[in-house]
Amino acid sequence: MNGLGVRAMDVEYEPFSAGWSDAIIAVASGSARANPIESSLLEDFGVIGNAVHALLAHPEPLRRVARDLARVPDLVEETLRFDAPIQIVFRTATRDVELAGVRIPQGSVVAPLLGSANRDERAFPEPDRFDLERRARGHLAFGLGVHFCLGAALARLEARVALEALVPELPRCEPVGDPPEWVDSFLVRGRRRLELAPA
Repeated sequence: MNGLGVRAMDVEYEPFSAGWSDAIIAVASGSARANPIESSLLEDFGVIGNAVHALLAHPEPLRRVARDLARVPDLVEETLRFDAPIQIVFRTATRDVELAGVRIPQGSVVAPLLGSANRDERAFPEPDRFDLERRARGHLAFGLGVHFCLGAALARLEARVALEALVPELPRCEPVGDPPEWVDSFLVRGRRRLELAPA
Protein backbone atom coordinates (compact mmCIF):
# COMPACT_ATOMS: atom_id res chain seq x y z
CA MET A 1 0.00 0.00 0.00
CA ASN A 2 1.18 3.52 -0.65
CA GLY A 3 0.51 6.57 1.53
CA LEU A 4 -2.94 7.06 -0.02
CA GLY A 5 -4.08 3.54 0.84
CA VAL A 6 -4.10 2.46 -2.81
CA ARG A 7 -2.66 -0.96 -3.58
CA ALA A 8 -0.70 -0.82 -6.82
CA MET A 9 -2.29 -2.85 -9.59
CA ASP A 10 -5.33 -3.60 -7.42
CA VAL A 11 -7.64 -0.74 -8.39
CA GLU A 12 -11.17 -0.87 -9.71
CA TYR A 13 -12.57 1.81 -11.99
CA GLU A 14 -16.21 2.75 -12.24
CA PRO A 15 -17.84 4.31 -15.31
CA PHE A 16 -17.86 8.09 -15.48
CA SER A 17 -20.13 10.64 -17.06
CA ALA A 18 -18.64 14.12 -17.35
CA GLY A 19 -14.93 13.37 -17.71
CA TRP A 20 -11.88 12.08 -15.90
CA SER A 21 -12.13 14.68 -13.14
CA ASP A 22 -15.55 13.25 -12.27
CA ALA A 23 -14.46 9.60 -12.39
CA ILE A 24 -15.33 7.55 -9.36
CA ILE A 25 -12.49 5.30 -8.33
CA ALA A 26 -13.16 2.49 -5.89
CA VAL A 27 -9.90 1.61 -4.18
CA ALA A 28 -9.09 -1.10 -1.69
CA SER A 29 -9.80 1.26 1.20
CA GLY A 30 -13.23 2.30 -0.11
CA SER A 31 -14.60 4.72 -2.69
CA ALA A 32 -13.26 8.19 -3.38
CA ARG A 33 -13.65 10.83 -6.05
CA ALA A 34 -10.65 11.00 -8.32
CA ASN A 35 -8.32 13.90 -7.74
CA PRO A 36 -5.20 14.77 -9.74
CA ILE A 37 -2.90 12.99 -7.28
CA GLU A 38 -4.91 9.76 -7.35
CA SER A 39 -5.31 9.95 -11.13
CA SER A 40 -1.58 10.41 -11.55
CA LEU A 41 -0.84 7.42 -9.30
CA LEU A 42 -3.21 5.19 -11.24
CA GLU A 43 -1.60 6.19 -14.53
CA ASP A 44 1.88 5.62 -13.07
CA PHE A 45 0.91 2.14 -11.89
CA GLY A 46 -0.27 1.46 -15.45
CA VAL A 47 2.98 2.63 -17.04
CA ILE A 48 5.09 0.56 -14.65
CA GLY A 49 2.94 -2.57 -14.96
CA ASN A 50 2.65 -2.20 -18.73
CA ALA A 51 6.44 -1.81 -19.02
CA VAL A 52 7.09 -4.93 -16.92
CA HIS A 53 4.55 -6.92 -18.94
CA ALA A 54 6.04 -5.73 -22.25
CA LEU A 55 9.58 -6.60 -21.14
CA LEU A 56 8.59 -10.10 -20.03
CA ALA A 57 6.90 -10.63 -23.40
CA HIS A 58 9.94 -9.29 -25.33
CA PRO A 59 13.14 -10.92 -24.01
CA GLU A 60 15.62 -9.08 -26.26
CA PRO A 61 14.63 -5.55 -25.12
CA LEU A 62 14.64 -6.87 -21.55
CA ARG A 63 18.23 -8.13 -21.94
CA ARG A 64 19.28 -4.81 -23.48
CA VAL A 65 17.80 -2.58 -20.78
CA ALA A 66 18.90 -4.91 -17.96
CA ARG A 67 22.50 -4.62 -19.23
CA ASP A 68 22.27 -0.83 -19.52
CA LEU A 69 19.91 0.97 -17.12
CA ALA A 70 20.64 4.22 -18.96
CA ARG A 71 18.07 2.85 -21.46
CA VAL A 72 15.23 3.05 -18.90
CA PRO A 73 14.05 6.48 -20.21
CA ASP A 74 13.75 4.87 -23.68
CA LEU A 75 11.78 2.04 -22.05
CA VAL A 76 9.40 4.52 -20.41
CA GLU A 77 8.78 6.39 -23.68
CA GLU A 78 8.29 3.24 -25.76
CA THR A 79 5.92 1.84 -23.12
CA LEU A 80 3.91 5.07 -23.16
CA ARG A 81 3.65 4.77 -26.95
CA PHE A 82 3.15 1.00 -27.14
CA ASP A 83 0.74 0.48 -24.23
CA ALA A 84 -0.28 3.83 -22.72
CA PRO A 85 -2.37 3.72 -19.54
CA ILE A 86 -4.84 6.29 -20.91
CA GLN A 87 -6.28 5.18 -24.24
CA ILE A 88 -9.02 7.73 -24.87
CA VAL A 89 -9.91 11.29 -23.88
CA PHE A 90 -13.05 13.34 -24.34
CA ARG A 91 -13.15 16.84 -25.80
CA THR A 92 -15.85 19.28 -26.92
CA ALA A 93 -15.53 20.96 -30.31
CA THR A 94 -15.31 24.72 -29.72
CA ARG A 95 -16.17 25.50 -33.35
CA ASP A 96 -17.38 23.74 -36.48
CA VAL A 97 -14.53 21.78 -38.02
CA GLU A 98 -13.98 19.16 -40.71
CA LEU A 99 -11.52 16.32 -40.13
CA ALA A 100 -10.81 13.65 -42.74
CA GLY A 101 -13.95 14.63 -44.62
CA VAL A 102 -16.22 14.44 -41.57
CA ARG A 103 -17.99 17.57 -40.33
CA ILE A 104 -17.90 18.00 -36.55
CA PRO A 105 -20.34 20.68 -35.37
CA GLN A 106 -19.48 23.07 -32.56
CA GLY A 107 -20.49 21.59 -29.20
CA SER A 108 -20.04 17.97 -30.32
CA VAL A 109 -18.24 15.65 -27.94
CA VAL A 110 -15.37 13.85 -29.63
CA ALA A 111 -13.27 11.00 -28.28
CA PRO A 112 -9.71 10.99 -29.65
CA LEU A 113 -8.20 7.52 -29.33
CA LEU A 114 -4.69 8.14 -28.02
CA GLY A 115 -3.81 4.45 -28.11
CA SER A 116 -4.67 4.32 -31.80
CA ALA A 117 -2.72 7.50 -32.59
CA ASN A 118 0.31 5.99 -30.85
CA ARG A 119 0.10 3.02 -33.25
CA ASP A 120 -0.15 5.17 -36.42
CA GLU A 121 2.32 3.67 -38.88
CA ARG A 122 2.82 7.08 -40.52
CA ALA A 123 4.39 8.31 -37.28
CA PHE A 124 5.81 5.04 -35.95
CA PRO A 125 7.01 2.45 -38.50
CA GLU A 126 6.11 -1.10 -37.45
CA PRO A 127 3.91 0.31 -34.67
CA ASP A 128 2.97 -3.07 -33.20
CA ARG A 129 6.62 -3.88 -32.46
CA PHE A 130 7.96 -3.04 -28.98
CA ASP A 131 11.26 -1.35 -29.87
CA LEU A 132 13.60 0.43 -27.47
CA GLU A 133 15.59 1.78 -30.44
CA ARG A 134 12.55 3.76 -31.61
CA ARG A 135 12.42 7.53 -31.20
CA ALA A 136 9.07 7.35 -29.37
CA ARG A 137 9.04 10.91 -27.99
CA GLY A 138 6.31 11.97 -30.45
CA HIS A 139 3.65 9.81 -28.78
CA LEU A 140 0.40 11.27 -27.45
CA ALA A 141 0.18 9.36 -24.16
CA PHE A 142 0.16 12.65 -22.24
CA GLY A 143 -2.07 14.53 -24.69
CA LEU A 144 -1.06 17.60 -26.66
CA GLY A 145 -1.18 21.39 -26.54
CA VAL A 146 -3.26 23.06 -23.84
CA HIS A 147 -4.46 19.60 -22.74
CA PHE A 148 -0.95 18.22 -22.21
CA CYS A 149 -0.74 16.41 -18.87
CA LEU A 150 0.66 18.67 -16.16
CA GLY A 151 2.04 15.61 -14.35
CA ALA A 152 3.96 14.21 -17.34
CA ALA A 153 7.41 15.00 -15.95
CA LEU A 154 6.52 13.52 -12.56
CA ALA A 155 5.01 10.39 -14.15
CA ARG A 156 8.16 9.88 -16.23
CA LEU A 157 10.35 10.33 -13.16
CA GLU A 158 8.31 7.92 -11.03
CA ALA A 159 8.27 5.30 -13.79
CA ARG A 160 12.03 5.69 -14.34
CA VAL A 161 12.87 5.30 -10.65
CA ALA A 162 10.59 2.27 -10.23
CA LEU A 163 11.84 0.57 -13.40
CA GLU A 164 15.50 1.18 -12.54
CA ALA A 165 14.82 -0.87 -9.40
CA LEU A 166 12.67 -3.55 -11.09
CA VAL A 167 14.47 -4.18 -14.38
CA PRO A 168 17.62 -5.80 -12.91
CA GLU A 169 15.36 -8.40 -11.22
CA LEU A 170 13.15 -9.17 -14.24
CA PRO A 171 15.51 -11.54 -16.12
CA ARG A 172 15.17 -13.91 -13.15
CA CYS A 173 11.36 -13.62 -12.95
CA GLU A 174 8.35 -15.02 -14.73
CA PRO A 175 4.61 -14.28 -14.53
CA VAL A 176 2.62 -16.44 -12.11
CA GLY A 177 -0.83 -17.93 -12.71
CA ASP A 178 -3.35 -17.14 -15.39
CA PRO A 179 -2.89 -14.30 -17.85
CA PRO A 180 -3.15 -11.01 -15.95
CA GLU A 181 -6.65 -9.63 -15.51
CA TRP A 182 -7.14 -6.26 -17.17
CA VAL A 183 -8.66 -3.30 -15.34
CA ASP A 184 -12.32 -3.19 -16.38
CA SER A 185 -12.28 0.19 -18.11
CA PHE A 186 -12.47 1.52 -21.64
CA LEU A 187 -10.48 4.59 -20.52
CA VAL A 188 -7.56 3.08 -18.60
CA ARG A 189 -5.36 0.25 -19.91
CA GLY A 190 -3.47 -1.73 -17.35
CA ARG A 191 -3.42 -4.94 -15.44
CA ARG A 192 -5.34 -5.25 -12.20
CA ARG A 193 -2.47 -7.32 -10.83
CA LEU A 194 0.76 -8.70 -12.28
CA GLU A 195 2.32 -11.36 -10.10
CA LEU A 196 5.90 -12.52 -10.61
CA ALA A 197 7.96 -15.33 -9.13
CA PRO A 198 11.61 -16.40 -9.46
CA ALA A 199 12.13 -18.24 -12.75
